[in-house]
Amino acid sequence: METKKCIIKNDINEVNTLVSFVDELAEQWNIPMKNVFNINLALEEIVSNTIFYGYSDSETHSIEIEFANHVDYIQIKITDDAKEFNPLLKETPDDIDKPVEERKIGGLGIHIVKNIMFDLDYKRDANRNTLLMKNKI
Repeated sequence: METKKCIIKNDINEVNTLVSFVDELAEQWNIPMKNVFNINLALEEIVSNTIFYGYSDSETHSIEIEFANHVDYIQIKITDDAKEFNPLLKETPDDIDKPVEERKIGGLGIHIVKNIMFDLDYKRDANRNTLLMKNKI
C-alpha cells in the first residue's frame, strides 16, 4: 500500500493546491476520472467547511490530508486542529427533495459526501479532528 500526504493551510485558496495534488495522484495511481471527481468533491466540501467554520482565530493552521492506495479503494484521512465537528452526526436535510430555491442553506454537501464515500469514520483525539473516508475504485 502506497501513501501520499498533502498539507495545506486554512486558507480557501489552498483548496486549489489540494485539487492539483489529487490530479497528480490520479495520474500516478491510475485512478479513474469518476473517482477523481468524487474525491475532489468530497475533499472540497469537508476542507472548505473546516476552513470557513472550524477556526475562531485568524492564525494559520495546518490541515493534513493523507491518501492510501488500496487494491480496490482510496482511503483519505483528513486531520486538523479546528473546533470539534463530527460530520457523520449531521442529519440529512429534511427538505432535500424540494426545489433548490425552497431549501434551507447547509447540510447538502455533507449529505453528498456520505453518498459518494463509504466506510466513513470520525474521531476527536488530543484536540484534533480526524475524518477517515474511502472511495471505491
